[in-house]
Amino acid sequence: MRWRIGRELERAIAAKRRVQIALVVLILLLGALLATGVYSTYALYRSAEDRYIHVLFPLKTHSQDLVLQMVNEETGVRGYMLTSDRRTLQPYFLGRKNVLTDLARISELTSSRPDLHAQLKPIRYEIQALDGYFDRQITFVADGQLGEQRARTDVLGGQRLFGRFRHDSRALTASITTFVDQTRSDERRTFTRAVGLLGASGLFALGIAIFLIRRVPERLRRLYSAEEQARIRAEHGANASRALAHVSDAVVMLDDGSRILSWNTAAEELFAISADAALGRPAGSVFPEFGILIERSGGELTPVRIGGEERWLAISLSRFEGGRVITLRDATAEHTLERARADFVTTASHELRTPLTAVYGSVPRVGAAAEALGQPAD
Repeated sequence: MRWRIGRELERAIAAKRRVQIALVVLILLLGALLATGVYSTYALYRSAEDRYIHVLFPLKTHSQDLVLQMVNEETGVRGYMLTSDRRTLQPYFLGRKNVLTDLARISELTSSRPDLHAQLKPIRYEIQALDGYFDRQITFVADGQLGEQRARTDVLGGQRLFGRFRHDSRALTASITTFVDQTRSDERRTFTRAVGLLGASGLFALGIAIFLIRRVPERLRRLYSAEEQARIRAEHGANASRALAHVSDAVVMLDDGSRILSWNTAAEELFAISADAALGRPAGSVFPEFGILIERSGGELTPVRIGGEERWLAISLSRFEGGRVITLRDATAEHTLERARADFVTTASHELRTPLTAVYGSVPRVGAAAEALGQPAD
């Protein structure tokens, strides 16, 4: 039996180790999943940074360059007005070409942002107005001295146009800067929240896994051991039930409420009541004289009537926590034999007493006659 219990203990420990290995693998998988999530979030963040580099940064650069190129145009025209040398117009023509490039690029980059794209529209009109103004100034200077004077008198008009352009271009640049800063802030905040959520979820999952690896295997081992012990006890109980089935005495087990818990084959034969009909019922309802049998459970023979016949039973009672066990031995044959022996002895004593009395009564007369003849009485 000890060998069997040891084997079951080894099986329980083996089951515990298998669960531990499974939980360790689960922890490793959770760690890998957490690392993958953090890496994916970082990759998305880097992708957003790339978007910033390829979209937002160029947008800011072109908006600033637009102002610079318009300044180049103005510088070239003013140089021509001062020198009347067409070579000084080179910054103007180069700036005009670059302005068109900047406008096209800004329009493309703000196509997904209607608010920024709308701010570009008045700037286009102002650039067209400035280009028209610069063309008139160049034409006036080319016409000679009178044209130069007219061009100089119209300088204030150009300054007003350039002032509106600067104001609107600064507003566009400020909007782009705000948009860039807000976008980067949102990306950082989203990245931080995602990493924080992943970290918290991962740590929570790892905490649960660690808790499980500390508690579940031992709990499973205990449950497994308890199940094995219960199975062993059940086997022992089954063996005991099989043994009781072959006991010649009636064995009845009662709980604290006198309900029948066990009813062996000998009890079935003695009381002519099947186990199915007796189990779970109060003993008094199965056999009304059970109370008398329990009261006389001192080993004395107790007469009871079963099936219309008188039976003499020897009763013994054993108590345990939660109930009692009653053993009833049918001693009717022994009682009958004892009564027959007692009757025989009584009858024999009575029959032998009469002749012996006559013999004892004749003894004095024989003595007297012997004395008369002079012979001893014996």
